[in-house]
Amino acid sequence: MKTARVVHHVPGRIRLRIVDKSTDPDLLEKIQRSLGEIDDVNRVRLNHATGSVVVEYEPEHFAEMLERAAQATALHDLILDATPKGSEFDAAIQFAQTELEGLARHSLTAKHLLEAVNRIN
Repeated sequence: MKTARVVHHVPGRIRLRIVDKSTDPDLLEKIQRSLGEIDDVNRVRLNHATGSVVVEYEPEHFAEMLERAAQATALHDLILDATPKGSEFDAAIQFAQTELEGLARHSLTAKHLLEAVNRIN
């Protein structure tokens, strides 16, 4: 059985990756539709090249969203591994976002950098 692993999350957004590298595009699109039907999910984006799905949701409903995401992925014979693995990159991005948010109020350059970091993340 394939696994959908939570590889990154911040309040309001979770990235899932289908572990099996031979993921077919039809499966990703079915998962996208299933996750898109969940209450409080605002947007679901796919990256076919990496087998990942980004779910944007209402941040205050994190626990409920994970439970519903597990149910939605189970419909497609996937096990949801909701134990995200931290990384130094994630910590660096989070640090940059925190620092730039304060600076962005006073600096147009910092504001643009913050926007770039948010797009990368």
